[in-house]
Amino acid sequence: MPLAKIHVLEGQYDKTRLGKMSAAIQNALIDVLGVQPTTSFRSIMSCHAIAIAIRQLFLDRNTLMT
Repeated sequence: MPLAKIHVLEGQYDKTRLGKMSAAIQNALIDVLGVQPTTSFRSIMSCHAIAIAIRQLFLDRNTLMT
């Protein structure tokens, strides 16, 4: 099963915007990967900007090591 994991900056998205983004992701999973419409594998996490910056540094470091 595909999993869509999205990190957003805390306070930048209201419930309406997150709902639209979630629906768009679900539609893409259905259209592109053939996921059943009743299946939902999305994780939207709200993070502080510093947490996202640290994660990006970690990912960049791992990319350089491979």
